[in-house]
Amino acid sequence: MNDDTVRGKVKQYLGLLPSLGIHASSAVLFGSFALGHADGYSDIDLIVIAPEFDGAREISLVKALWPATVRRQPYRAYSVR
Repeated sequence: MNDDTVRGKVKQYLGLLPSLGIHASSAVLFGSFALGHADGYSDIDLIVIAPEFDGAREISLVKALWPATVRRQPYRAYSVR
């Protein structure tokens, strides 16, 4: 998967999150995709940074990340700004 495809997938995923009550300010890719060692069996490791996860949080927001991931496969980290 090339960088443009990865960037597009991440933007698509992050764009879905507001509909779930999560307003990402940025995301961080780590693991094999970040290191450029991904292959056809690699998973995507993405940290979502959002104010909803600061301090005490509703467990429903954390649980909302999984359905969003199932609908849209996240890939590489970029700022949403």
